[in-house]
Amino acid sequence: MSSLFWDTEDLLQRQAEEGAWLAWLSSRLPDPEDQKDLMQALEAAYPPSKWSTIGGAIGFGAGVWLLLEVLGSIVEWFVQGLLNGSLTFFDG
Repeated sequence: MSSLFWDTEDLLQRQAEEGAWLAWLSSRLPDPEDQKDLMQALEAAYPPSKWSTIGGAIGFGAGVWLLLEVLGSIVEWFVQGLLNGSLTFFDG
């Protein structure tokens, strides 16, 4: 018995394999223009929620902030070592 649930489960299992989704799409819509039209129709029918967009922006911002803090600390440590004379490149 075929149903949307079983068809969707089957699609998701095949999608887990490398390239399965692209192979599935290309076999049913070989024309790239048709694929673009499908993508636009899906984006119009299922727009991303505002919360996921906001959450993604917050997560990205926090990640950038953390990365900049770590890089700033490394630079500060390096400069302090050079100024104190305790950081040497060669033991000679």
